[in-house]
Amino acid sequence: MKKTNFERLEDLIKSKLVEVSSSFNNDLKLGDYVFYTIEDDALDLNFEEKSVCFVVKNKSNLKITSKNKEGKIIFVLLDSLNVVFELNGIFELNVVALSNASFNSFVDLTKLDLKLQTFSKPKVELSVNMALISRGFVKVDPLIFVNDNSKTYLNLMAVNLSNFSSQGKAFVNSKDVDVAMNLRCLNLGDEVELTPILEVNDNEVKASHSALIYGFDEDALFYFMAKGLSREDAELLFVREQLGKYLKEKFFDSIIEKVEL
Repeated sequence: MKKTNFERLEDLIKSKLVEVSSSFNNDLKLGDYVFYTIEDDALDLNFEEKSVCFVVKNKSNLKITSKNKEGKIIFVLLDSLNVVFELNGIFELNVVALSNASFNSFVDLTKLDLKLQTFSKPKVELSVNMALISRGFVKVDPLIFVNDNSKTYLNLMAVNLSNFSSQGKAFVNSKDVDVAMNLRCLNLGDEVELTPILEVNDNEVKASHSALIYGFDEDALFYFMAKGLSREDAELLFVREQLGKYLKEKFFDSIIEKVEL
């Protein structure tokens, strides 16, 4: 049976063909994928390849940009990762956790079809948190594959200024699994559709999902305005507070200044 790219990637990691030789190394290839090994605490990456794999060896903060209109991105996490994306097009994003790790991302979008696939190894806890601002026509479809004795949590928070949809799916075929999927959208635009789906084929599983679409909390805005803020500043503060719940505070503070609502 022909191996999938993910299975080949696992074999590559297990055979230790990926060695940490520098903080930025794209000499290695597997199929169509070009590999970048990440060691630096902070790094800006602009890639031209359509298929890239980032092996994150140490806790890192990344900013990733691409002029491509489509592509595939794999993250192999050996530690925690915070990442800011600047993408415009159709991308498939895969996150593979080979140890206890967390994946925190922020995306500011005008047009994107993003497929987020997460794979957790046995006895691994994987936390995936995504926060995004949708300015145009944006679709984000998380897909979770959960292995034995693992915990996988996915939280997606969107601020919709135009049109946004998200269909999350989790596939559980293993025992002693804890999986949770939470989709939320602060709707300030036109159309929003959130659909969480769990497919569980075992009884010894802890699983939950939720979806929430909501608008401004007028009581909170009134409170902010009573403290002297304008309506516009009160709305901005509310949006920042909502997005900030889904990313680590330090990381969120470092990127929110780059986002103009």
